[in-house]
Amino acid sequence: MIEVYRDLDFTKVGLYQGLLESAGIQTVLRNRNSVSMTTSIPIPTMYPNICVYTEEDAMMAKEIFEAYESGVQGQTTVDWVCQKCGEKNEGNFSECWFCQTRAP
Repeated sequence: MIEVYRDLDFTKVGLYQGLLESAGIQTVLRNRNSVSMTTSIPIPTMYPNICVYTEEDAMMAKEIFEAYESGVQGQTTVDWVCQKCGEKNEGNFSECWFCQTRAP
């Protein structure tokens, strides 16, 4: 398993996990409740975190997080053309609307 995101704030971890799952990436959530069981001193290794199973999914997760963060900051995403069928897709699509191929 490959860790792709970690944060003390579980709501952010849950949001990022939702982004990955909606893109079809299978995730594992670790340390969901560990922060509440620790002392008042934050221990980053015990923060809630998201893991994925493959290197390909880890790279895709990084792209998804970057796209989300740039969108949150008011930037628009770039439209893309499907490599399989040639259809044009809006930048916020994670897969082709026509043939369901994942975005590059």
